Amino acid sequence: MKKIIDRVNHWIAAHEIIATILFSIICCGLYSLLFRSQFKSPLFIILGNVFVVYLVWRFVSYRKFAIINKAFDALDRACDPYPLIEETTMLLRSLAHSKDNTQMFIMYQHNALSHAGEYDRAYAVLNTMQPEQMSKKFTESMVIMKHCYMHSICDKMGRYDEADSWYEKLEDAYSAAKDPLTATRVGRTVENARLLKMCRSGEFEEALEMMNESKAETNLSKVLREMRFARIYIGMSDTEQARESLEYVIKNGGKLYYVERAKKLLASLDKTEE
Repeated sequence: MKKIIDRVNHWIAAHEIIATILFSIICCGLYSLLFRSQFKSPLFIILGNVFVVYLVWRFVSYRKFAIINKAFDALDRACDPYPLIEETTMLLRSLAHSKDNTQMFIMYQHNALSHAGEYDRAYAVLNTMQPEQMSKKFTESMVIMKHCYMHSICDKMGRYDEADSWYEKLEDAYSAAKDPLTATRVGRTVENARLLKMCRSGEFEEALEMMNESKAETNLSKVLREMRFARIYIGMSDTEQARESLEYVIKNGGKLYYVERAKKLLASLDKTEE
């Protein structure tokens, strides 16, 4: 039964316009049959049908978010980015999304690809993101988010000059932000970007102090936190602490690319100690 519901949700999300029309015809037909005797005025029937169409549209629209939430749950709990890659790919093929949702799906796909270690593809996807097309209430924060993610992916790809350029852009955009909600929406992401910049600049003690003040709630955030700790400890030549963090990533990282990365770093530490 659960598989059937999942398949229905996927079909609805992939064919949102067709699903809305189809369900509207069915529901409006049932409404007209059931209430024709109670509401003799055609006006009530018309208004009722309009309301039914609205309810159907809302139901169909929320199916895609049910799919996305399930994929996020797999990423946050099981550290598996592949369901989110699959679902965002499917949703982005549909033409029925608002501009806000389209840009959000692009960002979600970039995050999943990055966690899977597909850096070239993640970089290309993020370059298609156009936050200026979003509603005004989101534009400011999403511009900063894009700068943060471009900074991060360039760092992962070893494109450090480009990473520094994106970091300057994000700091300029963050300092110029006018919406008071912007800091709430992107504050943690900006802190992560600053931490990454500290590590790249060799400011490991400052980075460690910032990390000790941070918190992790989901399995994914705990693995990412330990991966950052490992980078800091390696920079500080504290191999024992680095080893503990890397072992945690290997044990709990699920299908994340960081597991493979942690194994390589751990092997390099072993060679150094020989």
